[in-house]
Amino acid sequence: AIKTTKFKNMKNLIRHFRSYWKDYSLLLIGLILINYPLLESCFRKNGCNLKSFDEYKLTFESYVTISVSLLTVVFVFTTLNHQIRASELQNFQNKLFEMIEFHRENVGEFQLGRFKGRSIFIPMLREYRILLRIVKKEIERLHLIYNNEEVVNISYLIFFYGVGKTSTKILTNALARYPKFLIKKLVIKLQNPKTIKKVRKKSKLSYIPFQGHQSRLGHYYRNLYAIVKFVHYQRINIDKYEYVRNIRSQLSNHEQALLLINIISDIGLTWKKEFFLEKYRLVRNIPKGFFNESKEFDPTHYLPAKYMEYNDIEILRAKIG
Repeated sequence: AIKTTKFKNMKNLIRHFRSYWKDYSLLLIGLILINYPLLESCFRKNGCNLKSFDEYKLTFESYVTISVSLLTVVFVFTTLNHQIRASELQNFQNKLFEMIEFHRENVGEFQLGRFKGRSIFIPMLREYRILLRIVKKEIERLHLIYNNEEVVNISYLIFFYGVGKTSTKILTNALARYPKFLIKKLVIKLQNPKTIKKVRKKSKLSYIPFQGHQSRLGHYYRNLYAIVKFVHYQRINIDKYEYVRNIRSQLSNHEQALLLINIISDIGLTWKKEFFLEKYRLVRNIPKGFFNESKEFDPTHYLPAKYMEYNDIEILRAKIG
């Protein structure tokens, strides 16, 4: 806790100097210019000589006057800078809150079967897990060998684009690097009315599965990415992690889980290029054991060490114990 406090204090100090470095620089330059006669004499052979002020006709009164003038200039400069920074911060916050509000409205309009708003991520994650099992079984049946990341990618792309008259074409292009016979087998199976009926009955889905969610999730993830990117590329001196953390706090566990899968897949290429997942810990609130490591995948495999929130709790417990 002490180390964390010191680290935060150091970060705040650095942030302070970054904000006011121009002010400090102006003050330092002014002090050097005012005291130049005295400083210049100190480099002579005779050493420092206070009488050197007389050579420059600089009386004590004029010295004080110039010093006060300098402080006034610095004060005015600092005030103007502060107003500019305050205006920039206000504009940034207004724009950010507008983007977040738009995102909330977008989520609020979601509907999937009997589920509305943010709650639709619960059945969606359930559907993805069903697809994951189907894809694994089909890969095993065809004696193909793929690692967990590839299986997750195939399953999620099917979940995202879905199967259907138009969707299958898009899905086939998205999965072009995989064997055509595998994709064809999966599409036939997922379009089979018996498979759909069995899945709906067993998993209690109140909607027809495997039709894709790109109309919902495509817009959702683009908005979320735009918000994080907007914060990340700000030039004003702010705690970017704290702003993104506030955004993350609004995401449910199921939202964070699907976000992680989305980023792992081919669709999440832009997220991976920017390293947003690592920099801002966007999915750190996923509970321990949320994913079945043997049947699904181990999320910590894709994340830095001690990334998750439960890691902090475990460390704290170890210290107390």
